[in-house]
Amino acid sequence: MNAVKSKVILTISIAATINVLFYIIFFIKNSYLPSPFVFDKSNTFMDFYYPLFWLYKHEFYTTYQSVYPPLNFYIFKAFTLMPNIDVNLVGAYELRGSNHVLSITLIVTYLLTLFACINTGKWNSILTLSQRLIIYIVILCSAPFLFTLERGNIIIFGLLFFSLYVSSNKPSHRALYLAILVNIKPYFIIFLAQEFINKDHKAKFIFLFLAYSTLLFFGLGYSIDLDFHSFIQNYITFSKLKISPDGIVSLPHSLAAIEYMQTFILPTPKKW
Repeated sequence: MNAVKSKVILTISIAATINVLFYIIFFIKNSYLPSPFVFDKSNTFMDFYYPLFWLYKHEFYTTYQSVYPPLNFYIFKAFTLMPNIDVNLVGAYELRGSNHVLSITLIVTYLLTLFACINTGKWNSILTLSQRLIIYIVILCSAPFLFTLERGNIIIFGLLFFSLYVSSNKPSHRALYLAILVNIKPYFIIFLAQEFINKDHKAKFIFLFLAYSTLLFFGLGYSIDLDFHSFIQNYITFSKLKISPDGIVSLPHSLAAIEYMQTFILPTPKKW
């Protein structure tokens, strides 16, 4: 069994290495990265710097009209605690260009978060340290991770709590982790559907999930004086926006990336 497991990991490692070499060669020849990376190559890390800039300006939910739940506000707020950051700038691009330490911190945070995911839950019992390190490098070199890093999207924190969610057996813990996930990215609520299958703890889980989610959203929202009416309006406005041509092209790659990433995290269903 261990021999088979090692061969599988080795095969995946070789594939990941080829994948990275392809990106390097493509970039050398064309001076830009292929799909699934965003076509606007000047937009690197801007999923991070756009909201961070407006948070510095104290206009996160007003002028910027953010649709991030309040928990995201505090995640971005943590980065503003760094010293010697020049915030007297006219735009998000200037913030990125003048504060390289923020970009370095973001990259390090990504690396540490992924490392924490690999050492969470049942990984320790089913894989040796060397095997976990190989898996870490494989995911690090994978298209979904590189795509997320290039965007600077804070969904990486969702990956950590998603790992905790699928690894925990206690309904109270699972409910808390899913509530945190939904308060990072609301579309994670789709995982609530699988809890209806669990007849043993279904009622308890749903009650705790709703309680945790409500406390997180409204509690953190009140702490930053969030105008909930305006927040809902921002969501409605955002949902009516049309997807740009490059977004349409990138969308299938993004969906494929999500499916690809879950194979490293979700356990393989048993065949009966």
